Amino acid sequence: MFGAAASNAHNPNNDMEVPNAATDGISCVEWSPTANYLVAGSWDNQIRCWEVMSNGSTTPKASISHSAPILCASWSSDGARVYTGSCDKTAKVWDLATNQSMQAAPLSSMRAAALTSMRAFDVRGGKNESERRSWISATV
Repeated sequence: MFGAAASNAHNPNNDMEVPNAATDGISCVEWSPTANYLVAGSWDNQIRCWEVMSNGSTTPKASISHSAPILCASWSSDGARVYTGSCDKTAKVWDLATNQSMQAAPLSSMRAAALTSMRAFDVRGGKNESERRSWISATV
């Protein structure tokens, strides 16, 4: 309560701390749609992935970086990839199985601005109805 004596309790809510946490501000947090994985993008140019155990503890799994702060992230519907948007004016797709990333969409030099939000979604169709393609919708 405001004005009350300071408590000596460091962690009164019994929160779990994640290992290998960001060294600067967190800008986005997203849960996997298929498993107990959590990704967090930050102003230290990194996006990190942790597995969250049933007791609340976490295990670091992987991380990748952009050349500028990461502002947004979105999981693919199958939980295999994470799409990231950054102040470096790129969107990347991160394959978690291989821990490799590639640029998914450069922004046109005519619209040079940072990606501030994005959502990934899968579309089925084409000649073979079982084909699945991933798309991202982004806001600059």
